[in-house]
Amino acid sequence: MDDVKSKVLRVLEIDLEIMVTSLDQKLELDSLEEVELVMWLEEDLRITIFDQDIEGLDTPRKIIEYVEKIDKYASENT
Repeated sequence: MDDVKSKVLRVLEIDLEIMVTSLDQKLELDSLEEVELVMWLEEDLRITIFDQDIEGLDTPRKIIEYVEKIDKYASENT
C-alpha cells in the first residue's frame, strides 16, 4: 500500500500541484484536471482506469484503494 500511496500522492502533489492535507479530502477537480489525473496515474502506475470509474475517484483515499484493487486483480491473473 505504501508504494501505491506514495505514487498517488506524488501525482497529485507534484504533477497536478494539488496540496493534499487529508486522504479523505475532496479533490473537486474540473474535467481537464480529471483527464490529467487519469493520464498521470495510468502513465506512472502502468494501469488502465476505466471511464465509468473516474467520477467516483474524488479523494486520495478512493484513488489509492482503486489502484490497489487493480494491482491485486492484475497480480492474481498473471
